[in-house]
Amino acid sequence: MIKNSILFVLTVLLSMQLSKATDTYIKANDSNIQYVGRIDFTNPLKPTYSFPGISIKAKFNGTTISAVIKDYGSGGATTTNYYNVLIDDVVTLKLKVVVADTLYLLASNLTSGDHTVELVKRTESSVGKSSFWGFVISGTTLLSLPTPPTYKMEFIGDSWTCGYGNEVSTNSPNTGFHSIYEDNGRAWGYTVAKKFDAQYHATSISGRGMYRNNTGSTTGVIPDEFDRIFPGQASPTWNFNNYIPDLVVIHLGTNDFALDAQTPPNSLDSALYVDKYIAFITTLRGYYGTSTKILCAFGNSTSDSWPVGMKVLTRWRNYITAIVDDFNTNGDNEVYKFELTIQSPPYGEDWHPTIVTHNQMANQIAPYIATITGRTASSYQAGTVILATSSKIKAPNVIVYPIPSSDIITIEGISESTPWEILNSTGQFLKSGKGNSASIENLKTGIYILHINEQFLRIIKL
Repeated sequence: MIKNSILFVLTVLLSMQLSKATDTYIKANDSNIQYVGRIDFTNPLKPTYSFPGISIKAKFNGTTISAVIKDYGSGGATTTNYYNVLIDDVVTLKLKVVVADTLYLLASNLTSGDHTVELVKRTESSVGKSSFWGFVISGTTLLSLPTPPTYKMEFIGDSWTCGYGNEVSTNSPNTGFHSIYEDNGRAWGYTVAKKFDAQYHATSISGRGMYRNNTGSTTGVIPDEFDRIFPGQASPTWNFNNYIPDLVVIHLGTNDFALDAQTPPNSLDSALYVDKYIAFITTLRGYYGTSTKILCAFGNSTSDSWPVGMKVLTRWRNYITAIVDDFNTNGDNEVYKFELTIQSPPYGEDWHPTIVTHNQMANQIAPYIATITGRTASSYQAGTVILATSSKIKAPNVIVYPIPSSDIITIEGISESTPWEILNSTGQFLKSGKGNSASIENLKTGIYILHINEQFLRIIKL
């Protein structure tokens, strides 16, 4: 042991600026955490998800909070996940998560008292899976949140619903996809849900259509992926009893028309599109019952001017009208339609809507939703967020990871002969060693202190 005296323990207690004794690791299965979205709870300590718009919310009394997130994106320009962090219902930062890190500071130096924290996944499934492992708070327990909104909405769509490239505003939109610029938390569906104080699900995948995708492929279309928690992965399947929406908004057709041309084989097959759409709504009726309102939205992404002579918007309008009329004439009067105004420049990435356009879309459709639901819409508008980068647990010349860990932590920036020791949260000595790794597999789950080079670093054992 390096030092083992009462004086040393007192010194530790006075010096733990990064590791206060009141810090508590809250596991992901804590009953006071509210989850919304398609999430796999096979391991309740590590719930995993990929769809955009996933929400994780908690309430605590304290001044500091961190999140423990294990991410599986590969870290490239198209495969890095981001979250919006909301403190007391205000977006305070844009959080980047990476494979190498697991502990992320969400807020510090808050005023003493009760606060809420919410993580909203900005990025879509193709970017990669994420797994939430819990919070670390400057307190002892999470507090009970108010009951979440009872009204529920689901938005089913493609990149327009994901929020693809919506943080970019450019007159030269052929940029390709970059996950850093996608924010589902400021896409039109999320904004509509906020306007109506509703829970929000985004079941959306870029490039997918109702009967064919933007590549022309007819496999992996939205109806084929709809029962899945992870697109392209047959299991686990989603339990639809977990979330029965009061309103479903479908915006699918942009990719069905993507390869449209005046002659086959690329022109959209109207019969296939209409039949698949009708079958999909029938499937929704089976999952959700007859009281769920289904709104078929179209427009914004298409016009009659391009491709020249194709009259795409007119044809899309006619197809949606036929679909809705089919249900209405057969006694289902809870199927509706709404046409969104054609978007105008500037555009986001690859001709997608900007945040401004997403707000316009939400403002257009909200009055109609109010009419068919009898609910009142607020004036909520999506605002701006700032970027915060991720970090490992760092101190001068020392980096420790992964945090948390179930077995081995790595210590960079020291030699193999450098001694270290592990203390509990009250400064009591537990074990010592030397070099670039430390085993914590025999410790109980909780928060500990790594003492090294007169520095005190907080570590977490799962």
